Amino acid sequence: MSDYTLNVLIEGYDEQKAQKVIDQHMEIDRDWRDVYESRQNSTILQAELMGLEEKVYQVSPEKKMLCGIVEIGQVRGLIPLDFMGVDNREGAKKIIGEKIAFVVIGLDKASNFFVGSRKEAIRQMAERALRRIDQGDKILAVVRQVYNSNVIVDIGGIQSSIPASEASYAWVDSMHDLFKVGDHIEVKVTSIDKQKQEVQLSVKALQNNPWDRANEYFKENGEYVAKVSGIAEFGTYVTLRDGISGLGPHLRHEVVKKGDKVLVRVLKIKQKQQQMNIKILKVF
Repeated sequence: MSDYTLNVLIEGYDEQKAQKVIDQHMEIDRDWRDVYESRQNSTILQAELMGLEEKVYQVSPEKKMLCGIVEIGQVRGLIPLDFMGVDNREGAKKIIGEKIAFVVIGLDKASNFFVGSRKEAIRQMAERALRRIDQGDKILAVVRQVYNSNVIVDIGGIQSSIPASEASYAWVDSMHDLFKVGDHIEVKVTSIDKQKQEVQLSVKALQNNPWDRANEYFKENGEYVAKVSGIAEFGTYVTLRDGISGLGPHLRHEVVKKGDKVLVRVLKIKQKQQQMNIKILKVF
């Protein structure tokens, strides 16, 4: 077994414990093979960004820099801030705990560490993404940041902002209601500028437009159960059906809140404008 001569009798020898030691060394060798392959062929690796440390990663002349810490199995890696693909320390802190991509650009097996570049991995991924996607394509995106009015998604080295207006046909009070960091979502490429590496995306473009049948679902002066989906200064939004929202004035003598179940009267359906005027009659 490996370099160990197990046919020699050892007092207290335990074959299971010995095998664990051997397996551990074999695992470390496999980890280093992945690191070497990335260094030689610029293959992209992924690992969780575990934290940030001030490290000396250049000996002559000595250079100390803030580095991200990653691990490939039992081999530790450093991602210097210059190669992190972020603007500053705060940018690096935002991605701690996330799985990041990088390419190995240097290594020191004797010290059991390597140096990686997330910036190079992002460059490679962006080139590949631009080669394989075109306007009209349906692709997968990963949510990186969520704000009230938009989300930032990654489609492979390229980040794009999706506004609330492209997330749903219904009124979206906050994108936090629909998405969270790490979500994998399907989107449609609505426009692309390959020279500028800019891609516009839409979630709702992949959905059937419910407003096409709004007059079948609802009638003017009809009364329907709805759910309060947002409170604005100028009125209250309610959702009557997935993708269909209505706007009405605030109640004078009663306070409603987001999520409340209400009874509404449909006053006007503007199918082309995808708008509906309603009046709240009752809060359940």
